[in-house]
Amino acid sequence: MSSNTGKSSKEPIFKTNWCDIPAEIKLKCIRKLEFKERWSLRDTAKAERSLVDSQKIKFSSGYLMSNNYSCLSVTLVSENGNIAFSEYLKNEKNVFKLLKFIWKVGIFENLKISRGYIIFDDVHDSDDLFTENAELLSYTEKSTAKNIDLEALNKENVIFILQKLENGVETIKLGRKLNGPLDDIISNSHIQNARYWHIQKLRDRTDLIFKIAQMWIDKNAEIGSTFQVCFDYYKTRSEFAKHFSDRIVSVTHERVRIRTNSPDRHILLEHGIIDHCHISQNFRLMVISAEMKESEYEKNCEKWIYYLNSVPYKEGDSDAESDYYYDDY
Repeated sequence: MSSNTGKSSKEPIFKTNWCDIPAEIKLKCIRKLEFKERWSLRDTAKAERSLVDSQKIKFSSGYLMSNNYSCLSVTLVSENGNIAFSEYLKNEKNVFKLLKFIWKVGIFENLKISRGYIIFDDVHDSDDLFTENAELLSYTEKSTAKNIDLEALNKENVIFILQKLENGVETIKLGRKLNGPLDDIISNSHIQNARYWHIQKLRDRTDLIFKIAQMWIDKNAEIGSTFQVCFDYYKTRSEFAKHFSDRIVSVTHERVRIRTNSPDRHILLEHGIIDHCHISQNFRLMVISAEMKESEYEKNCEKWIYYLNSVPYKEGDSDAESDYYYDDY
């Protein structure tokens, strides 16, 4: 804003100091600011901080990565695709302050949260940024994200973050750090209501497939609900068929189809392997229409396996007619 000066005393004089502007006008100005400008403005005064914190801001994507030393790398991308904010913070106090602000005002189309040094499976969880800090644990604000990717986070971190999200999460990707019983993850409302979710790698939690299928049966999950996982154990398909033997609709070398309590929907378990690799056993569990014919099944499993493993898929990357290796039933 600029001042209006002149010789006539009858001409209006506009006060130009920010502190003299009414709060409702300040809010209009704040809505025009990008994240970095808001982040700076909120440090000028308590009143400004309150105004800035009251205004949500939308991002097409956000990426938060921490390491074992309480550092934080932040990249936020605005709705128009431009980088709205990108910084690497080392000061612990600033890390927590920024995290809380992002969590309070951010509305994300896509949000990815990762631990540092994720190429190592034995990352230590000491000095954990999320669940070993009392300030964050006591923080009650919730963020909004449509699609969330939690990479290389242990079970405690995953549960903590899911509990800090508003309703409306559609897809959830979980990485390779989950071990032990996962009942407390399955019972999370975001997991139960997600349109799609996956766990990139599990070693010996075959019963997880049974529990998810039963949860879908009990909740009468919507058609299209999907879960994917990669196991080391290849007997999952046959054990699934035995576990739900009283609900069997059909069993093949690639798939098991079972009835739910609703006559209009079934649950389908698919087993897929690419390039004759017998080490990683990929499974997809879906709620499907009871009217779906076997001829309508997706015959090429590479696309969903690539997605599960976060690998870009291109048509023709592998032979869709490969002779897969399946467990016998």
